Amino acid sequence: MKFKSLYEKYYSEIKNLPENDRDFFSHIEQFLASLKNSHTKLGNYPGKMFFKPKGYSVLFLNKRFYLRRGTKIIGEILNINDEEPIEILNFIIRKISSSTKQYLIYRALMFLLADRDGKPVRIKVKNFDGETRVIHLRREKIIYKLFKKIVETKLLSKQLGYIKISAWNGEETQSLLDKKIDYFIKNKIKALIIDVRGNDGGNSNIAKHLASHLFNKKVLFSITKFRISKRDFRLKRSLNNVESTKPYLNVPIILLIDAACFSSNEYFISGLKDNNKRAYLIGETTGGGSGNPKKFVIPYKESSFELLISTWQYYRPNKAPLEGKGIKPHLVVRPILKDFIIRHDRVLEVAIKKATHLGFESKF
Repeated sequence: MKFKSLYEKYYSEIKNLPENDRDFFSHIEQFLASLKNSHTKLGNYPGKMFFKPKGYSVLFLNKRFYLRRGTKIIGEILNINDEEPIEILNFIIRKISSSTKQYLIYRALMFLLADRDGKPVRIKVKNFDGETRVIHLRREKIIYKLFKKIVETKLLSKQLGYIKISAWNGEETQSLLDKKIDYFIKNKIKALIIDVRGNDGGNSNIAKHLASHLFNKKVLFSITKFRISKRDFRLKRSLNNVESTKPYLNVPIILLIDAACFSSNEYFISGLKDNNKRAYLIGETTGGGSGNPKKFVIPYKESSFELLISTWQYYRPNKAPLEGKGIKPHLVVRPILKDFIIRHDRVLEVAIKKATHLGFESKF
């Protein structure tokens, strides 16, 4: 009934039927976004192509937009092709499937400098001396690349371990994580910082496997509800547990999170936080979305397009819904502009200080 009411409302608001493929799929994106379910959205479709300046990105801090080239901040963005950046952001948000504001903004910022035609972009910026200038940038086709290193580890001190996990993907990631656990045990660390900032999910079985090394007994990790069958819309509940796997890493865990944390990554985060109280979370509230989507390929003219549909309702171990909420950290820490200018990781610094309070010395 909710789908039908939203469809009727959206259909009544359409003044004109789409005149071309681009408008047609744009309408579909906006309708699916109105459902406010993060995993119900369009996949690939004819003409799905975006262009943006290579090496450039946008920061959004304290309601201001900043242009970055690599890790260097060029200045504050005043307008993009004579349009206010906030207006462009709001337009993009209308097409993004998400149930939380933090994830909408995170995703929309990726496309703030992008367009579908590849035309050059003109950006007016103000540097930190107050001077303004116009920058002309060529746009190139966006090609999504896999992370060169999904897992990175180091010792921040003799007693403090650090592991960065960029995605829960990769054929060798699970075995690599096993090796990293052995490495930390061999070095007799007293605490571990797990950095999953920017990790938007992937294979939940890999996340589950790492979690199994962090518990010495079976624990409830999540609850899902899904349809009994294709014809039966009633819901049945499934309890998802994590079994303990040797070797067990028996040290305090500090987890670094942000708004980009999403889907299977949130499964890992909530399982370590909630009832199990296995990790202390530092950073910002996560994106809030997990639906185990199923892909449907639908014929369209001489081609086809993909429709992704959520297949379950996800609940955290404490029975709270994830969709529309996200996971709040124990300690909120947000980077400030100066951090990006001097390339300082404030969140990690706070985490190391927190680790020190656990009873041993470490250096940043």
